[in-house]
Amino acid sequence: MRTVRQLLPLITILSAIAWLVSGTTVVHAKGDCCGCACKRGKQSAAAKKCCASCGQCGERAGASVLIEARELKKLLAEKGSKVRVLDARPSTAYAAGHIPGALSVDVRGWVAQARKPGGLEDAEAWAKLVGELGIDRDTTVIVYGTPLPYAARIWWLLKYVGVKDVRLLNGGIDAWRSAGFELSQDIPSVPRTEFKPHFCRQVLATAKEVLHAVRAKNAVILDVRSDGEYTGRVVRGKRGGHIPGAVNLDWTNFVDEHGRIKGADELKKLFAEAGVSLDKPVITYCQSGARASVGFIAAQLAGAKEVKNYFGSWAEWSARDDLPVEK
Repeated sequence: MRTVRQLLPLITILSAIAWLVSGTTVVHAKGDCCGCACKRGKQSAAAKKCCASCGQCGERAGASVLIEARELKKLLAEKGSKVRVLDARPSTAYAAGHIPGALSVDVRGWVAQARKPGGLEDAEAWAKLVGELGIDRDTTVIVYGTPLPYAARIWWLLKYVGVKDVRLLNGGIDAWRSAGFELSQDIPSVPRTEFKPHFCRQVLATAKEVLHAVRAKNAVILDVRSDGEYTGRVVRGKRGGHIPGAVNLDWTNFVDEHGRIKGADELKKLFAEAGVSLDKPVITYCQSGARASVGFIAAQLAGAKEVKNYFGSWAEWSARDDLPVEK
């Protein structure tokens, strides 16, 4: 039997190995590096580079997709200064009455920026657009608006640029009013922040990626437009039809009669009935990325392991003659 003295060299070697492993392979706690491919525990140069390229790496632990009106009321009472509410409705509707403390977001301006060539990667532009609303990556942001796809698109863009905790008010301002809460016509003033975008490319699909998925048949391409648009009877682009192999499930199926996004179980059933496997990566698209953002949320709530929004959507796909179309 070996003595302790004889085992000391082996113990020393094992301890050194354990120390080295702990410095390079410890996985972040949830919320530090969710979804990041490298998942290094120590902030080495490589880890910082990895996490800087992935907005999900900073996603706050426990962050939810949706928030209910009563939850928002409580959140504002408890953490008002750390919460930013964004109203994605037209400016006239905002002026007539909005959730107290809410700021009007320029939906058209944000979309115009996203649609510019290279616009989604323009860090300076997004720093300005988000920073002027007093938002930093640690601000809890709540978005609401009518129609729902407009608010969902702002929600998705905030997620893409790296805000850690961004939620959609389920049922929008109607849910707020139905809960008996007051509206305001006061326009708040907030200090500008130095927002630094961390683009989360895990939630964005490019035309190249979609084309690869079409050929490889390794993902579900989810068309959330109307049946008319899908079949090509209604043409809202250079060409009519749909991306080859796409499954059509109109986004309105994800919403109930009160404008609320349906619960997880009901969404799972909808996807199952449409033949959508949530075990595969899901790529959503519509005409311009708005309805696709609702589809993104629905798939995420239903438990899809990986979801991406093809933000260029049919407006981009139909305009490119090198990309195939089905009818």
